[in-house]
Amino acid sequence: FLTLDSEKKNLQARKGKWKVKGSLIIPPGYSLTLKGEITLQFSRGEGLISNGPLYFMGTKNSPILLEGQSEGMGESWQGIAVLNSKILSTLSFVTIRNTSGVSRPGWKLTGGTTFYKSDVEMDSSSIIGHRGEDALNIIQSNFKLRDINIEDTLSDGLDADFSNGSVDRGLFKKRNFCDGITLMELVLVLTMIGVLVFVAYPTHKYNLEAEKAILAKNFLLEVSHKQHSYLLRYGTYATRFDQLGSYPSAALASHYFVVIEVDQNVETANFVVKAEPLLFGQERSLPTFTLNHLGQASDNWFE
Repeated sequence: FLTLDSEKKNLQARKGKWKVKGSLIIPPGYSLTLKGEITLQFSRGEGLISNGPLYFMGTKNSPILLEGQSEGMGESWQGIAVLNSKILSTLSFVTIRNTSGVSRPGWKLTGGTTFYKSDVEMDSSSIIGHRGEDALNIIQSNFKLRDINIEDTLSDGLDADFSNGSVDRGLFKKRNFCDGITLMELVLVLTMIGVLVFVAYPTHKYNLEAEKAILAKNFLLEVSHKQHSYLLRYGTYATRFDQLGSYPSAALASHYFVVIEVDQNVETANFVVKAEPLLFGQERSLPTFTLNHLGQASDNWFE
C-alpha cells in the first residue's frame, strides 16, 4: 500500500483501508505522506515509528484514521512516535484512536502519540481512547495545536515537556470515573468503606481520648510535684498556676478545665488539683481526674 519516491525520499500510502501487520518504521531522512480517505489498522503491539516528518493531509470530507485492527473502540495498538525529525510534521483532520504507548526492545514511551525533538503542527484532529499515561506527549519540540480533540484518556490529555507552543481551541475530556463500573460494584465499594469506617472509628476515637487523658494526668503530676517544692519554700501551697510557673498547654486547655483547690484552714494544709472535661461537644465523654497532696489519685486514674 506504500509507494516510494526515491528522489524525494518520501513514502506515500494509497487511499483505502489497510491492515498493517507489523510496525511501520520510517528511517532517518525519509518522510511519510497520507492524503485523505486513508485508514491504517495496526495489529496489536505494533505502531508507527518515524525518524522523519509526517505529512498527514486529511480534509473534513476525507479524514485520515489510524487505529487497531478491530472495528470501533476495540483492540489497541501502540501508537505513533516521531523521533529527532529535523523537519516540521503536519497533521490535519486526523483521528488517532485506541493507543497504548510505543514500546520497543530496550525502551518504552508513555505517550500514545509522541513527538521527541520533532516540531509539529496539528489541526482539526482527534486523539481518542488512549490507554496509557499521556495521550499526546511533546518533548523538546515546538508545536501548534488548533481545534484539537483529546478525550477518553486514562491520564493526561496533553503533556508538553521542555517545549514551546500554543493551543488554539480544542476539547480535552478525560475518561468518566464511572466508565466500566456497574451499580452493584459501586454499592459494594461504598458498603466496604462504610464497614471500615464503622470498625475503625471507635478505635480512632479511643486513641484520641487516651491522648487527651495522658495530657491531663501528666499536668496534674507536674503541678503536684511543684506544690511540694512550693510548700517547703513558703510554708503553704500555691493557689494559682502562675505561682508555680506552670500553665495548662493549649492542647490541654482546649479539652480540660484545670483548677487548684487549696484548704489552708486545717492543721495540715492540703490541696487537690482537678482536671474536668469541658462541658460541650464530644468532651463530655472525657473522664475527670484528681490528684491530692498525699499523691492519692481518682479511681479512674489507671483505667
